[in-house]
Amino acid sequence: MEWLTLVNWVLVVMLALPAAGVQLPSLGGQALCALGGLAAIIVFASGGAAAFAWIALALACVGTVLAAVGGRTLIEDVAGTLQTGRQSRTEMVAGLVGLELPFFATAGLLSLAVAVIA
Repeated sequence: MEWLTLVNWVLVVMLALPAAGVQLPSLGGQALCALGGLAAIIVFASGGAAAFAWIALALACVGTVLAAVGGRTLIEDVAGTLQTGRQSRTEMVAGLVGLELPFFATAGLLSLAVAVIA
């Protein structure tokens, strides 16, 4: 089960890193949560304590919230904070965040399952 969790975290990181290129603190934070969750699951899968799976769960919860906030900002930028002149890049990142959210939630559920089983 931890290998399925590890693969899911790798997918989350692959989607989170390009999304962090937009200058939003929430998207930068969700990328850090994704990297931290992946590191915690790697340590857990290599024989670490079950506490690392709980840490991965916490990082998945925080990362999901940060990604949702970042996605909402990308979609509804009423204050005009993202005046980059690159609407296509913003749309691409919004699509990545929309694709990433279910994987983040799944990473949290899988991390919970691994933590409870261990």
